[in-house]
This record gives sequence, structure tokens and C-alpha cells, in this order.
Amino acid sequence: MIAKDLTIPRRSDFVLEAHFKSGGTGLPIAGWKFWFTAKRSLADLDASALFQKVATPSFGTSVTFHITETDTAESGRFFYDVKALSPAGYGAPLQGGALHIAPVATLAAS
Repeated sequence: MIAKDLTIPRRSDFVLEAHFKSGGTGLPIAGWKFWFTAKRSLADLDASALFQKVATPSFGTSVTFHITETDTAESGRFFYDVKALSPAGYGAPLQGGALHIAPVATLAAS
């Protein structure tokens, strides 16, 4: 798993896109299932997550998660990970770390 911390400004839209390659060639991920989960505590159940996005690409070599301003309404430090499950049932965490939803100074647009 790649450890990478993310910072997103509060009440912002954010797009996370992952591209898959093998030996420099795009790796098809049609039928795979991916989760982007953000939690207040690692002990929280998925049902109690700050937010969770699920994607199942039907074609191509990339997956995209759209995080909305509603998802980032609460500022603070959280945990996140991205996990994958192949059509054959093999699962693995791909990336994870700290998620900081940063407060913003201008509240007029919040």
C-alpha cells in the first residue's frame, strides 16, 4: 500500500483518479470494485464513515472518485484508504493515510 497524506480545503470538490499500468501498458480494470473510505477513527465501521465512495469501472484503465463539498463539510484530521477487489475476488489496499480537511478563512461561500 502506498502511504500518502491528502489535504482538501473544507467545502471543496476534489477528484481522485488512479491509472493502472503494467510494464508501461494500461491495465484493464473493468469489473473491479474500488472503495475510497474516510473515517474519524480506524475503529469506525464503514457504515459510520465520514464518507465512502464506491466505483466499478465498466471499461478502461482508470478509476475516478468524486469527493463533493458535502463530503468535505467537516474540517479536521481523519483517516482514508483506497481498496480494490478484482472480479476473481482478490482484494488489496492500494493507498491510504491521513486526510486533512483544512478549515478555510472565507466563510461567505461556505
